[in-house]
Order: sequence, then structure tokens, then C-alpha cells
Amino acid sequence: MKRVFIINPVSGNGFNQKNIDDLQNFFNPLIGQIDYVVSKDREDLTTQTQLCLKKGYQQIIPIGGDGTVNAVVNGFFENHTLINPDAFLTVTQNGTGSDYYRTIIQNKNVTDWKSLVTHFKRKKVDLGLIEINDTKKLYFNNITGIGFSAKVVDDKIKQPKFIPKKLSYVIPTLKNLVSFQAIPLRITIGQELFDNQFKAIFIAKGKFSGGGIPFGALSELDNGLFDISLILDLDILEGGTFFNKILLTKDYKFTDFPQVKRVAANNIEIAATTKTHFDIEVDGELILGVKKVKITLLPQILTIGFPL
Repeated sequence: MKRVFIINPVSGNGFNQKNIDDLQNFFNPLIGQIDYVVSKDREDLTTQTQLCLKKGYQQIIPIGGDGTVNAVVNGFFENHTLINPDAFLTVTQNGTGSDYYRTIIQNKNVTDWKSLVTHFKRKKVDLGLIEINDTKKLYFNNITGIGFSAKVVDDKIKQPKFIPKKLSYVIPTLKNLVSFQAIPLRITIGQELFDNQFKAIFIAKGKFSGGGIPFGALSELDNGLFDISLILDLDILEGGTFFNKILLTKDYKFTDFPQVKRVAANNIEIAATTKTHFDIEVDGELILGVKKVKITLLPQILTIGFPL
């Protein structure tokens, strides 16, 4: 089997030549040489993945976090068709959040991501296809967030480099819980219309976002449905109640919390209701200036290596 690492050298704490040599020294005695490419930026991650698939590589192993995994997932496609339907993705733990990795290994006794390279079972998972402003299209595998979570990602990008990795999401999350202003949106899910001020919207296939927060706790990777959370404007007390439910009491359905509506669906359309725009984050990658977005589920389209 031809295997390749697709490396994001600036993800997480960085990944340099010594780290690459350590990987090679670890895997060579076990399964032989694994090739690697080092990307220049996000677009290059997608391009390098496409090139590797066309060269016949079957196991694609991104070295980075959730943004890296997403860019590589997009590289599995060309003209919205899988380049090699027999190829599969191995998700690693090398980013700030590595939230999709958390979903992959959940309830499994995995202590090191390297074991997924050599011992795995293949399984097909769903993806989301996002159409932005009727022009740009891209895929997502974990969680797309609108409003609050996009501002958290924006602040995380801008915060000083000395902020510890474990706090990189915590600090902007707490800040925006208070300061972020809800935005007017018109949302269509199937035959239902929601026209209101929203603090946040999460469209989930994976279970975690923001460094382990279970915004997609009710999602399943292969059930043909998004776990969608529509969160109305929250004051400080309501925001505290929300995070208490999701982090401590694990009341994910919010049946007694009218500010949150949870919906299972395979499509959603969102549009700004004023002349303003809104921002979204797709698996941790920020997209600014969105007027409308259409998100459609693609059932069991991508193969991933899961723990045995």
C-alpha cells in the first residue's frame, strides 16, 4: 500500500524536519517507507492531496489539526467527484483542537494516533457540501459554525502567540459569550422557516469543536443527518446556563431551554435578513462576508480509518 503524510508545518506547535525524521524512524521498521509532502498553505494542502491521489497513494495521512484535515478532505475531490474511491483518510492528532480526531477515537482505547496508521478498519462517513453566496463550494467533515463560533475562531487567530495551547479556544469563547451580538438570519430547514436573531448556529457531523466542546454531541458520522443547533440571543446568565448544560450536565437536547432548538436534517439554508453579512467557520477555517449559505449532506461518501 502506498502511504503519504500531507504535512502542515505551521499547525499546532509546528512540525519541522526533526519531527518528520522522527516519524520516518518510527514507521520504517513497522511498515516501511512512508512518503511525505510539506504544504505551503491551505490551498496547497488540497492541491498536494489531489496530486498524491492521482499518483496512486491509497492512505492519506494529514499532519495537522482540524483545518488541515478539512483541506485534505477537500483534496479527495476534483470537480466534485472522488479522485480515487478506494483511497482512505487517516486522521491524526497534531493541531490545537484536533476535534475530529476526538470523534474518531471516542470510546476506543487509543493512546497514540500513530496506531491508526497501522491498525484500523475502514468505514465510510458522511460529509457536508457548503455552497457560499451561490459561487464557492467546499466540503466539511466536522462542524460548521455561524456567528459566535466564527468570532471565536477570528479572535483565536489574532490572539498573542504566548497564549497556552490549552487556553487558545477557552479565552475567546468566554469573551464572546458576553460580547458577541446576535445577528438577524433567515434559516430554512426542510419546510421549517426560522426568522430571528441568532447568537450561534452549529451544523455538525463530528461531535466536538473549539478544543473538545461537544457542540455536535447528538451527531453520528454515518447516519445521513446533520445535528443542527440554533441558538437564540443569550444574556450572561443564559449563556452560563447553556455551557453548564453542554459541559457539565450533558443535557444535549435542551428540552427545557427554549433559547436552543436542536434539529436533525440533511440540508439547511441560511441568509442574512439585512444588508449586512455574516461570518462562518468551517472546521476551524474562517470565511468572512457571507450573504447566504446552503449546506447539503452527502451520505457515506468518504472512507476513513477507524480504531479496531
